[in-house]
Amino acid sequence: PPPLPCQSPNIDTEPDNFNGKTRDFIDEGVGLTGPSTLNGLPAVTVPAGIAEGMPVGLQIIGPAFEEARILKVAYAVEKMKPRAGKHPDQKT
Repeated sequence: PPPLPCQSPNIDTEPDNFNGKTRDFIDEGVGLTGPSTLNGLPAVTVPAGIAEGMPVGLQIIGPAFEEARILKVAYAVEKMKPRAGKHPDQKT
C-alpha cells in the first residue's frame, strides 16, 4: 500500500469514517507519493518499526535517476532490522 500520513484503518472500517474523521485515503496517499512521481523522482518505502501496534514505513525519495542510491539507503535501513522481534497487533 502507499504511504499514508496516519495509521491505516482496519479492513472492516469504512474509509470515510476513520477515528471519527472523514478521510479520503486516495487523496492523502497521492499527497505523499504524487510530488515525487510527477517530478520523476525515485521513491521506495521500507518497514521502519511498530507504533501503537501497527507497522510504520519510511518513505525514501532521491534525486532523479538515482534509483541505486535510494535502494542502498533502503537496504541499509532494512539491515538495521527496525522491526526485529516486533509484530503488529493481531486484531480480530
